[in-house]
Amino acid sequence: MFRSCMVHYQLRPYLYAQHFTLYTDHHPLCWLNTLSSKNGRLDRWSLQLQEYTFDIKHAAGKSNCVADYNKIKFIHDQLNTGKHVKSFVLENGVLHKLLPRHGQGTLKLPYIPVSMTQDLLEACHDHVTSGHLGVTRIWHKIRNRYYWPGMYNTIKQYVTSCSKCQQFKVSRVKPTGTLQPIEVTTGVLDLMGLDFIGPVPQSTSANCTAETAAKFLVEKVILQYGVPKQLITDQGTHFMANVFETISSRCGISHIKTTTYHPQTNGLTERFNATLAGSIGTYVNQQQTDWDEYLPFVTFAYNTSKQATT
Repeated sequence: MFRSCMVHYQLRPYLYAQHFTLYTDHHPLCWLNTLSSKNGRLDRWSLQLQEYTFDIKHAAGKSNCVADYNKIKFIHDQLNTGKHVKSFVLENGVLHKLLPRHGQGTLKLPYIPVSMTQDLLEACHDHVTSGHLGVTRIWHKIRNRYYWPGMYNTIKQYVTSCSKCQQFKVSRVKPTGTLQPIEVTTGVLDLMGLDFIGPVPQSTSANCTAETAAKFLVEKVILQYGVPKQLITDQGTHFMANVFETISSRCGISHIKTTTYHPQTNGLTERFNATLAGSIGTYVNQQQTDWDEYLPFVTFAYNTSKQATT
């Protein structure tokens, strides 16, 4: 009915004061002029058509091929000339989305259908190498590899509804206040923070000692990445022991101690501890004694994710 009104409006110079016949495959429209009761919308449309003199006759779709062709051709032309179509490409039966990225050129990303988003999010969030990380980190991991409309909202809904994340992670959102952060560094290894996380159930290796801290500093940091200029830790016995102080002194590391009972001084490290604990907690057994087995996987997931501040 609405389409008929629009056609008559557009063809008014040719149809006005002329008797003509309107052929339509919409059979209920044939009774328009004989209906005694109409709703408000039909009444308004009928009034618009009263200035024309015409008959309405039904024509089956197969016999009204000219009108159908014009309609299909219009839709086909719209699809071929639409700007959004030019941003898609089909290769080997797989639809890809072309997205420009600053500094990366144009990315060709596989278009993920709705039926596959659940499996993809399970792999990118729940898997042991994914670490049950937050919305922003998961989004940055996926956005340069896949595409589907409303990706961020889908990821946000999935992550915020994850039962394990709700069980082991807590909200860190606090009211905005006056910050007094540690001075921002300008070079690699200008400042490094160390801390022991706990209390946690003792693992089978049971290596929470000063020697372990010193060994980690030498083997996992200095020998692999280089000597940090400054090292910030709390005043725990692990970091105040002679073996740790000796290594720091001989390597020329400036050892900074935080204020007693004030973990906010080493806030970045403490914040990472919370992220680490929440991620590992989603994988450990009921006794929580195998957490050290998942530690390399969770740290890998964190280190390969994009930082929100960079």
